[in-house]
Amino acid sequence: MIGTAPGDWDVVCHAASDAYIPHTLTPLPPHVASGVGVCSTELGPLRIAHIRRGADGSVYSEHPDAYRVYIRLSGDLLSVLAVSHVLSSQGVATVCPPDMSTRATRYSGLCDIVGVRIDHQYVDGVMVKVIGRPGLHYPDEVDLRRDDRATWQNYAPSVSHLVLGPVGLPHYALVAGQLSVSVLTAFGRAAMREIVDVVRKARPRMVKRELDEMQDDPPLLRTAAEMVEVAGVSVRRLQEGFRQDVGRSPSECLLDIRHARVHAALVEADDSTTVSDVPVIWGFTYSGRFAWSYRHKYGLVRSELLRR
Repeated sequence: MIGTAPGDWDVVCHAASDAYIPHTLTPLPPHVASGVGVCSTELGPLRIAHIRRGADGSVYSEHPDAYRVYIRLSGDLLSVLAVSHVLSSQGVATVCPPDMSTRATRYSGLCDIVGVRIDHQYVDGVMVKVIGRPGLHYPDEVDLRRDDRATWQNYAPSVSHLVLGPVGLPHYALVAGQLSVSVLTAFGRAAMREIVDVVRKARPRMVKRELDEMQDDPPLLRTAAEMVEVAGVSVRRLQEGFRQDVGRSPSECLLDIRHARVHAALVEADDSTTVSDVPVIWGFTYSGRFAWSYRHKYGLVRSELLRR
């Protein structure tokens, strides 16, 4: 936590980079840093930071492995995302996707932000949980001033306050995992509200019926005959329906759901959990095949996640 005037922009830049994402900070005009404040919380696949830089400046950042979400609490903030200019409004979250450089061309010294950094490999699991469909992306902006979304704007900063002190609740792995899942799921619902509504209204009954069954009991071993019995159509019609509506086959959707449940369980796991226990619970019987598919999907092995 920095709450004084370090007088050194390198110190400010390093502190904010460590708390949120690596970036380059340029004061406009050259100015002694004053009134700087930086604090952060790390919860497994996400990091929540509260930052005040203390003087007008510009900020350049790249974050290839993560989504970056920030909410302006005060001051002015004008950003360029690729070729789009975004003037951040109070109560509106700006979403910067991975593999896209971002430049905040006008960042006032009075600007306070709450920023949330989300590991990109975790987003697909959230999308499957919230929408039942992988491969979707957050919109550029999410209006959190609406009644059905306003809760998240207060929730994420409240969670970040828990980290203050070496014995804060997030230092316990089980609590940190549960909080991260909660924060990400809540943001997914807020960000994708319209898409969720459209998907649910437009989704064919046979597809919805089958996806509901998968979500209710992912570990259950399902044969093609059992799937079509639930859906009430032929195997070919079910396959076509999933391809058209979800973009994946029923078996691929089931694997996505299982992977998401395993990943969430590993994030929430405590020290007593072994890497071989969790996949079996969610229906993976071949350890080697699962290890390969998990690494391919999330970019890390299970044991690496448990060590975080």
